[in-house]
Amino acid sequence: PLPKQGAKLGEGIAVVAENRAEMYMLEMAAMSIGAVTVPIFAGYQPQQVDYILQSARPRMVVVSGKHQLEKLERGAYPWVETFYCMDFDRSCKSWGAVDFKSLTTAGGVSNEELLSKVNSIKPDNLCLIMYTSGTTGAHKGVRLCHRHLLPQQKAMSLMWDLDENDVYMNYLPWHHSFGGLFERFMTLYNGCELCLDDSRGKDIDRLIENWKVFRPTVFFSVPRVHDLLVNRCNQASAVAEKVLHDRLRFVMTAGASLPAHVASAYREHKIPVREAWGLTETSPCVTATALDAPWRSGYVGIPLPGVKIRIDSEEEILVKGPNVMDGYLDDEENTAHVIGEDGWLRTGDLGEFTKDGLRVWGRKDGTFKLTTGEK
Repeated sequence: PLPKQGAKLGEGIAVVAENRAEMYMLEMAAMSIGAVTVPIFAGYQPQQVDYILQSARPRMVVVSGKHQLEKLERGAYPWVETFYCMDFDRSCKSWGAVDFKSLTTAGGVSNEELLSKVNSIKPDNLCLIMYTSGTTGAHKGVRLCHRHLLPQQKAMSLMWDLDENDVYMNYLPWHHSFGGLFERFMTLYNGCELCLDDSRGKDIDRLIENWKVFRPTVFFSVPRVHDLLVNRCNQASAVAEKVLHDRLRFVMTAGASLPAHVASAYREHKIPVREAWGLTETSPCVTATALDAPWRSGYVGIPLPGVKIRIDSEEEILVKGPNVMDGYLDDEENTAHVIGEDGWLRTGDLGEFTKDGLRVWGRKDGTFKLTTGEK
């Protein structure tokens, strides 16, 4: 439906929403016609949302509800033509927003015109500006094109045998690279079923209820949620039977080291653990544990096909490959600081490469990651 609204090549569409079907459809529709999506974390405070909107200057802004509109100062963004609201009511209309349903009504352009638009999109076209967390400084807008996202999925398909029989249960937020890029595009590329878990990784009772309904074959999470889930399984055999079922092919962890007792519990139930490592700047995955390889705690696997890593004299991990971003939005200084003229990206992570794969042990700037995945 977006061509009817006149969304043009390279124009930005910001989304401030919790994971939901409307957000998924909007972002895929926008990318498919050459627009650029700017996902913004639903939990950000008003000043953080404002910073990103001032930086990205999108033409449209889509929010999930009035609670998100209340974070915005109506006249502060003259470049925004329309604000759309998914859970639309009278108060949203009074604020000045438009019902999101107006984007999904019948009509607009013909199928022929739409397909012509889709087929005209080139690999080098920008499709996403994903902002870093801002933990170690101001949020930076990572510029990602179609050619950064698709090779990643082709590479992962050579490492993991996923297909339409697999079921993913997703709670990781889509403004973040592992949820928004790794999970969403992996399920789309391989034809898997994607189920939305509204526990947000915080309400474990709700997560377990969703688990019973969806019965996932694959589950991605940060270590903290794996820990909470395993503890609940240890406390109640009925929960363990539902969670650690025979359809669960493997679980994946990223962001920090998985506690030894959690890894041991999965191993006891013959559920393989896989680990991956990467950055928003690398779309996001650089290394992953192959399905046919043993997993060892603290090691994040081998480089994806087509991706190279190098350890420099200061033990910093450098990355080169088709998944490395174009650069930061309107920030040549920071871009030049992390991407050398030779194309190698300085990740800021320290590590070593061993016979068991890459081992990451810290950050060059002294920050470290908690089991929640936060720095």
